[in-house]
Amino acid sequence: MLKTQAKKGLVNGRIAWNKKENLSYASMIAYGFSAKFISKKTGLTTGQIYHRNFLKGISPKTYRDGNNRQAQMVVLKLKIV
Repeated sequence: MLKTQAKKGLVNGRIAWNKKENLSYASMIAYGFSAKFISKKTGLTTGQIYHRNFLKGISPKTYRDGNNRQAQMVVLKLKIV
């Protein structure tokens, strides 16, 4: 198990908050994107997203699915993978 975690860049099973997908997650959750939308854009599972929210004490807003104009502008500015 430790070898798998090491391959993913994890230290003692902790989340590497400086990785690109985690930085993108943090930006998108701050804008109120849903876990499902963040999952599609970052490659994280919804479970990983909810776990990160729990660790940060964040309650996700699920009203924004990324389809409206404002949300699309935010995604373009973030230059997500």
